[in-house]
Amino acid sequence: MPISQAMIDQLKADLTKKLIDQRPYIPFDFPDLGPVIRLSDYQPRLEEILAEKKEEMVGEATTNYYKLSAFIQAMNPYGGEVIIFPDLGFTSTDDRTELTELRGKKGIEVAGWLRKSHADDPKTSSDLEMTLADKGQCFYWDFRYPDDPAKEDLNDPRTVGDFKNIQITKAIRVPFVYQRPDKRLLLGHIVIGYEGAGSM
Repeated sequence: MPISQAMIDQLKADLTKKLIDQRPYIPFDFPDLGPVIRLSDYQPRLEEILAEKKEEMVGEATTNYYKLSAFIQAMNPYGGEVIIFPDLGFTSTDDRTELTELRGKKGIEVAGWLRKSHADDPKTSSDLEMTLADKGQCFYWDFRYPDDPAKEDLNDPRTVGDFKNIQITKAIRVPFVYQRPDKRLLLGHIVIGYEGAGSM
C-alpha cells in the first residue's frame, strides 16, 4: 500500500500526543487520559513510513530540534546580554567528545552515565534495560510541574504539582559571561540534562 501524506500526518498526530501524555508521570492538568500511549505500538507503522518517506516524516522534527538554541536564548531568565559564550562550532566528532579538552579549552563540562555517547555513537538502551551500576552513574534531579509556590493553597494540594525525580543520563554544563542591566558582569551556566534512557 503506497504511503500517503495523510498516513504520515496521522502518525505525527498520534506520536505528538505522547509529548503531552508523558506517563508514567500523570500530567497535572489532565487527570482522565484513558489508556497509556505505548510508543512500541507505533513502531511497525513508523518503520513502514521511514522506508519510503523518511524526509517527510522527520524533516519537521529536525527543523524544530534546531530551533532549541533560539528557544533557550529567549527563555534566559537573566536577560539576553551575553558577553562571552564558548564557540560550539566543532570541526570533528573528536573535538566535542574529548571531554578533558572540552573542559580545558572551552570550560564545558560533560558528565553522567552516557557522557561518552553522542549522536555519532549513540547508546541503545531504555530505563528497563539499565543495570543498577548504570543507574548509579546518573544524576537525579527533582522536578515539579506546575511550579508556582506563591499560589500554593495548603488546603488544596492540587494547586502545585507533585515532585518527580528524573534520571539524567548525561549532563552538559556550558559557561557564559553576561551583563546585567546595572552593568555588572556575572558568570552563568546553562545545564542541559538528557533524561532517560527513554521510556517506551
